[in-house]
Amino acid sequence: MKPGDDRELAGWIDTWKAEPGPPEAARAAILRRVKRRSRNLLLAVAGDVVITIGVLVYFVPRMVRSGHPADIAGATAVALLTAVALVFGLLNRRGLWRPADTTTAAFLDLAELRCRRSLRLVRFSGVFLAVEIALLAPWLWSLIGRRPGYRPFGIDPWLFTGLWFAVICAPIVGWLVWYGRRVRREAAELVVLRRALEE
Repeated sequence: MKPGDDRELAGWIDTWKAEPGPPEAARAAILRRVKRRSRNLLLAVAGDVVITIGVLVYFVPRMVRSGHPADIAGATAVALLTAVALVFGLLNRRGLWRPADTTTAAFLDLAELRCRRSLRLVRFSGVFLAVEIALLAPWLWSLIGRRPGYRPFGIDPWLFTGLWFAVICAPIVGWLVWYGRRVRREAAELVVLRRALEE
């Protein structure tokens, strides 16, 4: 949620409490919020498609070309993980594009559903990252074993592999923690907003 959203939310609640029913201005504000999230959904889908194409068209064929069993196994794992991530993303976003009705309550329903699905994405992403590491680490170790004397940047190859995973995973884990907190905060604010609407 952007910093201005807290003030906007407080304004909606004050307006609803002051008037007998939800005014058009407040309804329009919720509609803007839902539309903004809809644009983010479109960007996420586009990102999923681009990543999928990049992995399946560029990365996987390069791994398979070597003909080494570990590379073929790694390519298969990457292809399967990519497919699982794409399918999950599509299923998780199903029903999130527009509200069931044009009422204020329907827009709130959609905003709350999006929060629940976002939290599901956070949980899935944590498990997915762990599975990804478990499947790709053996492939990286195989690459190291096939290159005797290999010392990237003068670092022990096993240490380098651990550092590589840390550098890749730390920002992802940090983002998941931050995003999960942000979504939980937004979900709590939507609960307050619904109570104000129902009063």
